[in-house]
Amino acid sequence: MTESIITQQASAEDSLYEQLSADNHLLRQQVEQLQSQLHASDLERKELRNALSVALLPPESRNNVIQLVRESAA
Repeated sequence: MTESIITQQASAEDSLYEQLSADNHLLRQQVEQLQSQLHASDLERKELRNALSVALLPPESRNNVIQLVRESAA
């Protein structure tokens, strides 16, 4: 009877370990996805800040910046 209890306990521990491993894997995937979303959001904010900076320039300066960007993109 003692062996049966030990076997059941070992089986329960194995099952718990497998569940925790699966949960850990899912959490890692979620972290990777959230990090990717955060990076994309940071990049978007940076682009918007830069666009706003250009938009607030005097017209001649703004045109110069736009021309520089176009030339560097070509």
